[in-house]
Amino acid sequence: MAFMTKPFVIGSLAVLGAMSAAPAMAQQTLNATGASFPAPLFELWFQELEQNDGPVVNYTPVNSTTGIRQLVELEVDFGATDRPLTPTTAAKVKRGLVQIPVVGGSVAVGYNKPGCDLKLTQKQLTSIFLGSIDNWKELGCKEGPIKVVTRSDSSGTTLAFTKSLASWSPEFTTRVGEGLKVSWPVGTTSAGNEGISSTLQSTKGSIGYLNVPGIKGSLQAAEIQNKAGNYMLPNSATGIAAMESIKEAGLTPEAISNPPGRDAYPIVAMSWLQAYESGNGMQAEAIRDTFRFMLSNPAQSQADNLGYVPLSKALQESAMTEVEKIRE
Repeated sequence: MAFMTKPFVIGSLAVLGAMSAAPAMAQQTLNATGASFPAPLFELWFQELEQNDGPVVNYTPVNSTTGIRQLVELEVDFGATDRPLTPTTAAKVKRGLVQIPVVGGSVAVGYNKPGCDLKLTQKQLTSIFLGSIDNWKELGCKEGPIKVVTRSDSSGTTLAFTKSLASWSPEFTTRVGEGLKVSWPVGTTSAGNEGISSTLQSTKGSIGYLNVPGIKGSLQAAEIQNKAGNYMLPNSATGIAAMESIKEAGLTPEAISNPPGRDAYPIVAMSWLQAYESGNGMQAEAIRDTFRFMLSNPAQSQADNLGYVPLSKALQESAMTEVEKIRE
């Protein structure tokens, strides 16, 4: 892609050079499917791999559910999801399962209300998207109607956002629920993160959820109260704090939906790679090479440029250890 920097290419070549030197493995093809949330970053990584004689990865970004089904039914070489598989589902994978965190992402709450420095409790945020708070005055800002903007298309961003709000509010769970696409009780819709960003920028008094790069122009990101009671902006530091606290809490769904760390941003998605522990045959080394590259410093350094949260050094090292469990 055009925004790839020379240092990244050089670094990538170094990583690829450290991989298996066997020519037969260099252009081996892997088929994978799963989450759409990390797809833009995956596209960059897999393109770089192929251009530098690494494995050719055909990744189909559908959704986590389809990815899990195809993994369980042994239809792919590896999968990706926005949540780790539960022990019950993992047990259905007959060849054993290796689960590896690969990248995170914060879901920002963007708004277009000049003169308003917005800090929202979790209750206030859910109430806005339920329609029960509908005037900016209720949030300490200048009076005016709140114009909610939500996603119209199936989206990993929506999944992460609704999972958090549902975990915070029984009413939200009942009325809206969680998913890649939900029926919102309030507001207007727009497709894609860029669509949300554009609509918010052109609509005074609006608020919506989107990836961090979409916060531009007239938009600001709201500070959101986390589980520890602190108000946090979405950025790399608060995203990394969230992922580290999720890891420390045992990677539970509760921790992912509301990270417990003091400095954690509370609405995040962590994307996971899933591979078979055994039965990979000649594909095993190509899968390991692919995962090593995705977890490398050169690859992870590109995450922030696309609005994702790179893994901390501790998570990278832990994930690299898991990669070696992928066997023939």
